Amino acid sequence: IPDCSFNVFYLSSNNCEQDAVIISIVNGATAVYAATVIYTIIGFRATEKFDDCISGNILTLLNTFDLPEGNVTESNYDQVLHSLNGTYPEVIQGLNLKTCDLNSFLSEVIHSFL
Repeated sequence: IPDCSFNVFYLSSNNCEQDAVIISIVNGATAVYAATVIYTIIGFRATEKFDDCISGNILTLLNTFDLPEGNVTESNYDQVLHSLNGTYPEVIQGLNLKTCDLNSFLSEVIHSFL
C-alpha cells in the first residue's frame, strides 16, 4: 500500500531501479524515525518508574529514621542505604524496600508493548 500511494505523487519515469532505491530510502528513514520515537517512549517510561521507585524508598527511609528532608537523595541513596543497613539491619529488612533496577523496568515496559 505505501508503494502505491508513493507512485501517485511521483511522476512515472519508467526507471524501476531508481524508484526502488527511492522507496527503499524512504522506508528506511521511516523505520529509523519510528524506532527513535518508540525507544524514546520506552526509555522515558522506564526512567519514570525507576525515579518513582527510588523516591518511594527515600520517603520510607526519611519517615522511618526521622531524617531531615533532603538528607537522602537519588545520588547518595545507595550509600545511605548501605550505611543504615550496617547500623540497623533488622529495621531495613522490615521495611520491604523495593528493588529499583532500571534494566528490569526497561524489560517490563518493553513487554507491556508486546
